[in-house]
Amino acid sequence: RSQVLEISNNGTGTLEISEIELSNTEEFSLSGDCSSVAPGSSCQLTITFSPEVEGDKEATLSIVSNGGNIEVALKGKAFTI
Repeated sequence: RSQVLEISNNGTGTLEISEIELSNTEEFSLSGDCSSVAPGSSCQLTITFSPEVEGDKEATLSIVSNGGNIEVALKGKAFTI
């Protein structure tokens, strides 16, 4: 299952993202390029959850930029249908 994360720049200068890191790449993956976001614009990252075994799963998405740093907690539950 995938979810889209939108990064918006509401400021007056270019948002420069120097690092995007995902802590659990065995069960979560990340795609998209948001290295630079112009004022008034946005970009999208796609986070995909694809676990191989049942259970509760967690990861942290860390974003480092000239507008500040942020960490987003990701959680998923894997089960057999």
